[in-house]
Amino acid sequence: QVPAGAPEHVPTLAVLQVVNQSGSSIQNLGSRAAAALNERFAGSKRYIVLGQDAVDKATAEVGARLPLRAEAKDGVLLQIAQKLNADFLVLAAVDSVECDVAQKMAVVRSTIQMFGRAAEGVACEAEVTAVNVDRANGEALLIDDALEQNALQCVRDVTQQLSLRGRILAPDQSGLTRVVLDQPDYVREGTILTVLRNGLRIALLKINHTTSLECWCEVVDRLRPDVMPRTDDDVIVYRDATMVPGTGRADYDPGKGVPVPPKH
Repeated sequence: QVPAGAPEHVPTLAVLQVVNQSGSSIQNLGSRAAAALNERFAGSKRYIVLGQDAVDKATAEVGARLPLRAEAKDGVLLQIAQKLNADFLVLAAVDSVECDVAQKMAVVRSTIQMFGRAAEGVACEAEVTAVNVDRANGEALLIDDALEQNALQCVRDVTQQLSLRGRILAPDQSGLTRVVLDQPDYVREGTILTVLRNGLRIALLKINHTTSLECWCEVVDRLRPDVMPRTDDDVIVYRDATMVPGTGRADYDPGKGVPVPPKH
């Protein structure tokens, strides 16, 4: 179990490896997939992405040889994460690639695992199948576009898995707000929850105490002074002190990854 933590922390992430196990002879497939993942993780604005030079240095300093398995027992991944001061290490594999130039179509299937430093193990994983969307000509462009779409879906999937969601059952009962979370075992007293209404951040709650099913919280910040939390407002919290919904952007939907249109 991975506890949630401080809301102000933006996670640091490193793409440790992308293994080509597709059997394809396409040149530099793993490094092209890794570049797409780095770009998409950075572009999401939810992670600080470390460069390849830092990753190579940390790997060499702990005496690790790639490829590595997402196995916590030997402690190698934890050592690398500690050297990098990274919250997460990304280990991915390209499982298959199909390309039909005549049909202007490419399909990439991959798996991705996120090793969490705080969890000292795999925090989440996903299997993704993506098809190119630009309908480009030429094998290289078709595959690069499919790799981009695959990376985008990987980032969305793991980001969603890293979040815990819930809703308000009853606001302001004897000064506390009653909340239900989908995975209450992951939180602890003092955890900060963000309250969302129509995708907009309206308040921050701090857990006062928990039961097996519910949390009792106090309002610690009204982000919109004219709005109070109410029954059925959405609540979100991130594991491992990893993310803030809409980091740097007040009106942001962490579920869809897009700005929320202003309400009139």
